[in-house]
This record gives sequence, structure tokens and C-alpha cells, in this order.
Amino acid sequence: MLLCKIDHIDKTFSNKILFQHVTFEIRQHDHIGIVGENGCGKTTLLNILTNKIMPDEGKVTWYATYQYFQQFDEQLYDDISGGEALRNRLQETIQSNAFVYLLDEPISNLDNAGIQKVSYFLHHCDTYVIVSHDPQLLSECTKIIEISHHQVQIYEGNYEAYQIQKEKQNKKIQEEYNTYIQQKQQIEHMIDDKRKKMAKVSKKPKHMSHSEFKMRGYVALRTSFQGKEKKAAKQIKALQKRIKHMEVKNKPHEKKTVQFDLSNIQQLPSNIVVSAHDFSFAYDQKIIFQHASFTLYNRRCTCILGENGSGKTTLMNNIASMNEQFWYGGHPVFAKLDQDFRNLDKQRTLWENAKMDCVQSDQVLRRICDQLLFDTYDLKKQVSLLSGGEKIRLSIIKLLVSNANVLLLDEPTNYMDSDSVDAFIHVVKEYPGCMLIITHDERVLRKLAEELWILKNKLIFMFQGNYEEYLIDQKNKKKEVKIEKSILEMRLSHASAKHYQTRDDQEKERLEKEMETIIQQLKHRNM
Repeated sequence: MLLCKIDHIDKTFSNKILFQHVTFEIRQHDHIGIVGENGCGKTTLLNILTNKIMPDEGKVTWYATYQYFQQFDEQLYDDISGGEALRNRLQETIQSNAFVYLLDEPISNLDNAGIQKVSYFLHHCDTYVIVSHDPQLLSECTKIIEISHHQVQIYEGNYEAYQIQKEKQNKKIQEEYNTYIQQKQQIEHMIDDKRKKMAKVSKKPKHMSHSEFKMRGYVALRTSFQGKEKKAAKQIKALQKRIKHMEVKNKPHEKKTVQFDLSNIQQLPSNIVVSAHDFSFAYDQKIIFQHASFTLYNRRCTCILGENGSGKTTLMNNIASMNEQFWYGGHPVFAKLDQDFRNLDKQRTLWENAKMDCVQSDQVLRRICDQLLFDTYDLKKQVSLLSGGEKIRLSIIKLLVSNANVLLLDEPTNYMDSDSVDAFIHVVKEYPGCMLIITHDERVLRKLAEELWILKNKLIFMFQGNYEEYLIDQKNKKKEVKIEKSILEMRLSHASAKHYQTRDDQEKERLEKEMETIIQQLKHRNM
């Protein structure tokens, strides 16, 4: 059953073509994923589908009800984390009972438990269109729509099938380009050879005098040379014509590489940036931390893990606000990445925003912009026209070129496409200062984390090691806990049997206390 028809949609923003002649249908049972680089127009396409933005050409016709989950919410939440706010909005969307769900980056800021809930919803949802960079969510799709180079390409199948088809296409494009260049170079070499031979024929031989060469040139040799010259010129012209009529193959798009250097950032003299011992914090009568301790080391990347509402953003805000319960080494200058882009002026351009509070030269700033995938055209864009991924990258640039020596990054890869995440990792990997990152992105954890803080049960557990070592440690602990639980369960079963058999009241009371102790120990291991 046809639920929505999109007919020849065109859209241009600030003289930049986003896409042209977009035509597709949404039918019942469709699970459609929309992919593409940051700024290609994914959110714009959803806004056109929901009549929030009008297309320049074409029309959208709906035959069913829909519910739209937007990437950004204009309302700012000071009392709850970004993950909690997003989870609440998602819950409202899911409960709307619409025929079609349109979801724009629904898992940004969510912890693993929240992501699993979204995955469960999508698995049981009849019809939806989703913008996401998460391969796991896109694997549930039955169709992938890619926006690339102002065009929309539709791929049947899930994300894995799309990747296979794209790989084949890219391989074919590269092979065709290589063949084109090879054939063109061969013809150009033939032209060069013929020109060299002609120059050699017209040149005076070494053993011949000038007068003899001149005399012969005007008589016998000149006639021969003129014939050869005309023939060679004709051949060269034919070869040039062959090049002109060859089907031109454009060079495949190459990913920009990142080589980052900001060696002039002032370093902290202390090895410890900030530490706390036995501190507690509550907000609105809710205890967030109780008897918690931590130490943040300089020249190291520390990543924070924890469920939504566990206090990750709260902890970061407390560190940045110079909490009196904490001890600070030296004079750290903090630069914090917020989830709501409060540090951006929407009415100014990307370049104007980047220049604010910048302590680096224009040359360094331009290099960083280029390394984080912004070209010259992008620098002139108004911030209000940027995509979520572009806003995140701009916010990170502003931090990198500031006078800060400690970066506090709250979910920095939210809304980023795959290339942007890779660029971000390469850039900040070279950052010489201290970094504290809240993230659920496994690529960031695997490539950047040198130490981990795990927030759980109102405490902060510090793990001295990288993410791979942490996973191995957790796996070993699970094995130990499993063995311990088996032993406790055997002891509980044995005590229960003895309690049932004995008639001695004192022994019964002793066994009851023993069973209660074992039950408490089992509960502790299940936490």
C-alpha cells in the first residue's frame, strides 16, 4: 500500500544544490535508511517530507499519518542529561501510534540500554524512514537511500547489501578511471615520440658542416623532410583527435587526510589536572554521586562510560565549574563541547564562528578547518544552515584553536558521518593536552581511550588501561563472577536442604541467617 509519494524534489540552500529530481515512494512495511556525508541534505529531505521546509521544485503527497522525531530540540534542558531528554522525546514519538515514523538520528546521546530499546522498536515497527550513521540500526532496513553529489540513489536491501553494492561500484569506477588515464597517457607518449623524431630529423648531423647542411637542406633533404613532416603532423593530429573523443572519466572522490599539529598549546606543569576524594553531589533531591573519588591525569585521553542519568555530563560540568570539593593542579583552562551548540552564533558564518576566541593564526585555523573536512565554500556558510555533524565539527574546531589546555568533550561524534568520525579521531589524537571524553562510540573508545572512568552505583570506577584491556578485564571478571555465583548457589541449595531436614530451632535460625547472607552476596554479584 502506498503511504507517501515523493515526486521530482529539488532543493538549493545559499546557492548550493543539495539534491535534484528526487523521486521515490514509501510503501507499507518499508524500512528505509537515508545515508550520506554531513551536509548532503539528509535532515533537509526529512523536513521536506514533513512540510517543515518547502522544496524548490516537485511535491510530496501523503496518504497516511506520520510522526517525526527531529534531530534537535530547541528546548534546552538544564535539569536532565541530553540522553535523558532525547529518551523522553523518543518515548513520546513511539507512543503516537502513527502509520509511518520519520526518525532523524534517534540514538545520539543514548547509552547502550537506550540504543537497544530503539533497535527493539524498529525491529517491531511496520514502516519507518531513518537517518542514521549506525550500521546496526541500518541493518534492519529493507532499502537504503544515499544522497551523494546532489543525486539520490536507491539500493534494495539492508546496509550490508548497500555496502557490498557501493564497494563494487567504487571498484568499477576506479578501474574505469585507471584504464582511461592509462590509454590517454599511451597516446600522449606516442605524440611526444613523434614530435621528438621530427625534431631529430630537422636537426643538423654532427659530422656535417653548416654550409653543407644548408646546401643539402635546400635541395634533396628538404623535399624528403617536408614529406615526413606533413605525415607526422597528420598522425599527431589524428592522435589528438582520439584523445578528444575519449569518454572522460572523472577521478574518484578521495578522502581528505588529517595531519594535525598544535604544538604551541601551553601545557600544564602538573601531572594531575584535577582530583577528588570522597565527594558527594545531589541535584533536586536526587543523589548523583556518593563518596566518589577520581583523578584526571594530564597529557592523557580519559573516556567516561555509564548509563543515561548516571551523572556523566553532571561530572563534566562540575569539573569545568571548578568545584570547591575538587583539587586542581596548576591553572587548567577548560574548553567544553556542549551537546546543544550553545557556543555557536547561528547568524554568523562558519569562519566567523571559528575566529571567535581563536588564539591561532588564520593559516593554522584554515588548515584545521580543512583537516576536519570543511572546504572554502563551507567557510562562508551561515551556521543556521549547517547539519548536525557540521555543527559538531565546528564546535570542536573552536575548542582546538582556543587557549584551553584541557578539552572536555560530551558525545563529540554525535551526528557525524563515518568520514567525519575518522577525521575527528586523527585530529584529536595529536592533541598534546588533556582530554576527557563522554562517548558510546566504539571507534573513539578503541582508538583514543588511554584510561576509562565507569560511572555506576553513584561511584566512579577508574580503569588504568585502554578499551581493549578493559573488555578483556570485564570478560575475565564475568567468568569469576559466574564461578562465584555457582558456588554460592550450591551453598544456598545445601543450606536450604539442611534447613528443611533439621528440627533443631537454633540450627534453623543459624541456617536462615546463612541463607540470607548468601542471598545478599548473590544480589551483589548481579549488580
